[in-house]
Amino acid sequence: MSQMVDKTGHRTLAVVTKADKAPEGLLEKVTADDVNIGLGYVCVRNRIGDETYEEARMEEVKLFDAHPLLSKIDKSIVGIPVLSEKLMQIQATIVAKCLPEIVRKINEKLNINVAELNKMPK
Repeated sequence: MSQMVDKTGHRTLAVVTKADKAPEGLLEKVTADDVNIGLGYVCVRNRIGDETYEEARMEEVKLFDAHPLLSKIDKSIVGIPVLSEKLMQIQATIVAKCLPEIVRKINEKLNINVAELNKMPK
């Protein structure tokens, strides 16, 4: 589905939710290079029932540490904290890339307005 809006896959980040529900073959899927997922994969465990955020994170750590299949997935691509950090890095990169152009446009508009004000009689 992502290829419909991101043909090259460079902007795609795949988040595997409910990793605990279908662990068979997940390691192979997230390490395979058959689909271009430019920003990689992150595997997470969703909150279940009325778990608090903290309880869910502790259960997530236990799951990816102790499960016979899921424990083999590299820790750099598992967990909500990893996903959060990855999203912050993506956002920071985008902002850093766009900010100079935004500042340029603001300064351009400001200069035009100041020039118009200076033409007006006191």
